[in-house]
Amino acid sequence: ALSMEIYSPVFPKRLKAIDGKKVIIEGYVIPFDESGNLLALSANPFASCFFCGKASPASVMSLYLEKKNRYRMDDFRRFQGVLKLNYDDPEEYYYILHKAIPAK
Repeated sequence: ALSMEIYSPVFPKRLKAIDGKKVIIEGYVIPFDESGNLLALSANPFASCFFCGKASPASVMSLYLEKKNRYRMDDFRRFQGVLKLNYDDPEEYYYILHKAIPAK
């Protein structure tokens, strides 16, 4: 086992109030896996997103799509799904959208 310090996010009350609720979010798509079921959605285009070290981890979220779909890098899209705040899983982003579908 590795012994290291892991930081946990602290969410404000307004975000805790919508944890587990259906929300609509928009951002830049970052395709994440070959299956087409998992995306990252970033507040910034890929060139200036969290992965490149120019933004915080709070600027990106995991999207688990309800139906497999292909998106291109940096497509600006809106999605609807169930928000889950991640308090303690270091393998996930702070924000996760489950059952994500395209939103109008």
